Amino acid sequence: MRRAANGERPAASGQRGSFRQSPTIDGTAAPARDRKRTRHVVAGLELSYNRSMAYHVRRWLLVLVTIHLAACGGSDNRMSESPVHCTTDADCNDGNACSVNRCLAGACVVSPAPAGTVCRVQDGPCDAAETCDGVSRACPPDAFAGSSRICRPAAGACDVAEACNGASRDCPADAVAQADTMCRPAAGACDVAETCDGISHDCAVDAMLREGTVCRPSEGDCDVAETCDGSTAACPVDRVADAGGLCRGAAGPCDQDDFCDGSRKDCADVRAGSETVCRPATGPCDAAEHCDGSVDCPADQMADAGTVCRAAVGACDVAERCDGQSSSCPDDAVQPADSICRPTAGPCDVAERCDGAGKLCPADDVQQAGVVCRASAGPCDVAEACDGTSTACPADQIASSSTVCRPAAGVCDRSETCDGLSRQCPADRMVTVGTVCRPAVDLCDAADVCDGQHPACGDDRFVAAGTICRPATNVCDAAEACTGTGAACPDDGPPTCNQARIYAGSGFSCALRPDGSVACWGRNADGESAPPAGRFLELAMGPASACGLRADGTIQCWGDLFAGPPTGQWSHLADGYSGSCGLRTDGTLDCWSPTFFWTNPPDAFTQVSLGSHHACGVHLDGTVLCFGQNNDGEATAPAGTFLQVAAGEHHTCGLRPEGTIECWGTSAFPFPTHAPPGQFTEIHAGPSFSCALRTDGKALCWGGAFPLDVTPPDSDFVHLATGNLHVCGIRTDGDIQCWGLNAWGEATSPSARFQQWSSLELTTACGILDGGALACWGPNNPPAPPAGAFQQVSAGDSFGCGVRTNGTVACWGATGFGQGNVPAGTFLKVAAGGGHICGIRTDHTVACWGNNASGQASPPPGTFDDISARRNVTCGVRSNGLPACWGDSSAQEVAAPGRALQQVSTGLRIHCGVGSDRQGRARPPGGMRHQDGWNHRLQGLRSLSRRHQLPAVGGAVPRAGAASRTLRRDGDQR
Repeated sequence: MRRAANGERPAASGQRGSFRQSPTIDGTAAPARDRKRTRHVVAGLELSYNRSMAYHVRRWLLVLVTIHLAACGGSDNRMSESPVHCTTDADCNDGNACSVNRCLAGACVVSPAPAGTVCRVQDGPCDAAETCDGVSRACPPDAFAGSSRICRPAAGACDVAEACNGASRDCPADAVAQADTMCRPAAGACDVAETCDGISHDCAVDAMLREGTVCRPSEGDCDVAETCDGSTAACPVDRVADAGGLCRGAAGPCDQDDFCDGSRKDCADVRAGSETVCRPATGPCDAAEHCDGSVDCPADQMADAGTVCRAAVGACDVAERCDGQSSSCPDDAVQPADSICRPTAGPCDVAERCDGAGKLCPADDVQQAGVVCRASAGPCDVAEACDGTSTACPADQIASSSTVCRPAAGVCDRSETCDGLSRQCPADRMVTVGTVCRPAVDLCDAADVCDGQHPACGDDRFVAAGTICRPATNVCDAAEACTGTGAACPDDGPPTCNQARIYAGSGFSCALRPDGSVACWGRNADGESAPPAGRFLELAMGPASACGLRADGTIQCWGDLFAGPPTGQWSHLADGYSGSCGLRTDGTLDCWSPTFFWTNPPDAFTQVSLGSHHACGVHLDGTVLCFGQNNDGEATAPAGTFLQVAAGEHHTCGLRPEGTIECWGTSAFPFPTHAPPGQFTEIHAGPSFSCALRTDGKALCWGGAFPLDVTPPDSDFVHLATGNLHVCGIRTDGDIQCWGLNAWGEATSPSARFQQWSSLELTTACGILDGGALACWGPNNPPAPPAGAFQQVSAGDSFGCGVRTNGTVACWGATGFGQGNVPAGTFLKVAAGGGHICGIRTDHTVACWGNNASGQASPPPGTFDDISARRNVTCGVRSNGLPACWGDSSAQEVAAPGRALQQVSTGLRIHCGVGSDRQGRARPPGGMRHQDGWNHRLQGLRSLSRRHQLPAVGGAVPRAGAASRTLRRDGDQR
């Protein structure tokens, strides 16, 4: 053992850093002054020695102990010397709980602990503390308590006491009683047994049955059911009902009400006696029933059927009898009305009859004066009548000769009278044939006459179809004709001057535009092809002159004039090529230069046609009157009605109401007087040929225009005009096409060969010539257009815009609204209006500039494939085919139809679009019946092909609303 620096032993464990006092043998410390000496007590002896002797003393003591142990019988495991040197008992701890370790004389002495010494303390509610047995130095094995030990007592009525399981030192988990386990039994009929809820240790609060809960039910009609009071566990004391209380009501007419007596629980049943009437008689046919000891009254018994219950009291009364089923006597009844209660005593006596209300027969009476008592034996026999006093009929008599025996059966029948001798009426006679039986009541009604055979007037007849019932008041007014099916004249139709008309003279032609302006071409030696400006309603062509009817009813002529037209008001100009005639407002004919071969008749006409030496006119009733030269029968009109006549040189043709044509006269050239078959809409005559327009739009010409052929082209037309040796027609696409003699250009349209053209309401026009150059003309012609090649052009009001071949846009002319502020970019098409322009860009969006006072330059969003503009309106076709319009909405012009279109065109008051019905027409929106907005008749509008964005035109006179025309590929105008 290493010693300390001062030669002392180190302190024992737990006292490191200090020195212990020298111990005594019993462990007590020696006084400080005796530190160099040590005392040991061995076997009751106290040994004192100094430190130098310590080692020898220990050895000596060990020998003594060994001898002592040997003397006691040898070795003993209860005590042994350890070779470990020690200074304290702690130095001798061998780790066994049942060992007693002593440090004796510097040596460890080990012995077993006394029995009962705790060597392992309890470690849990189910663990037991182990104790030494006094023999072994080892602590017994760790053991656990068995199930007999309660390790956790119950903490409430719903808690379970836990017991040890002998395998663990821990108490099992705390558990409670299962739900619905009774934890408190009911303490009475009004108490509720409480049960555990499986969660809480405690039993639920003690509860009682609700107040009013029956705890003892009634045991009889006079027993009272007891109920809980909600606070007491016991049921109240049993009791019965008070005496006098109703316990059972009468169960039938022979039963009585039963009452409690105050002591019994049951109710005593008491019945009525046999003297008790349980059902009294309810009527004269019923009997009263009595009780028989049963609860119920015996079955109701009635009087036998047929028993009289009410006797009759008069001739009109009926005795009532029981029916065996009802207790009541039937209702008091009387004889039915009209039942005879007193028969007649003669022809003029009255059989009295019951009135259905009273029981007595009425007083005796006779027939009233005038009542027939002897009927007539024939139309002329007098029926005798009673005189009101006697029961006998007067003597038989015959009717006088003035008596009507057969009245008229209709307006065409006569009434017959008796002859005073015979009882029979004379034979029936009718009104004379031809007597008017129904006068005309309106312009198209015919007076009906009797036929001498039937009494009725017959079916109402009307004037023949085609008969003029309202003549035209001017050239823009159409004469109304009867339909043949009604009495009234058709309503006056709208003006008809919204379409172009064509007129042919001798060597020149003229066209009347929809705006009333006139364009002429052909021979112009006498100014006949130079019409004056202004608006006309109708034209008439002479040999070298023409006349036009103004809107105010006056006439203006130009060309080679022999004399001017008479003054006054006119309604029509006569159709013809040989002179000038007109119809006054009253329908009479008036002619001027040259000298005619007739005297004007006083008749009123709706239409007149002039031939070379004769004329024919259509009367108001549709009949035709011809006058003048009649060498070949040209002035001998057939009977019947006509809608139109056309006079030639030696022949005349007329159009019947049913559309057929009839001709009369002859011709200087081979000319058939019989008309071609088919149905037609108009007829025109040249000197020796005629042309007519079929209902399908095809033109048909026959006769001769020597030495030329007048066979028409295979085109569709809406109007024709025949000249001296040529014919012109307006096609369905609005262009003019002529054929025949063309010596003075009368059969050539007055324009250059255009690829495309545009006009604004036919006052300003521009076109693209072959090669792409621009040309403009018209009253509002803008300044000269820019040079260069263009692919599309549009004319506005005194300005124009065009798309160059590179896609850029150039504008020229008026700039007051900013028309020249062209946006940048490339375009496919432009459309010019009154002062604005809209264009479709190459991406198909729309850009507008210029005047926007009505919103005409504010396009909607989206993409478009076509566009058109007029003064204050713009319309376009969207990429989905639907039209859209913007701008002035005052005339419904922006209310585009909801139908898909391919192309759109705006006009003066109408807009038209081409649909996809593949027939060249698009259905307009319904309900439009005027010229403003979308027109309701889109005739002849043709679809555009993809390779021609706009149709090209020549010098055509467009129809109303059209702003473009088409070209054939060879450049000829179509």
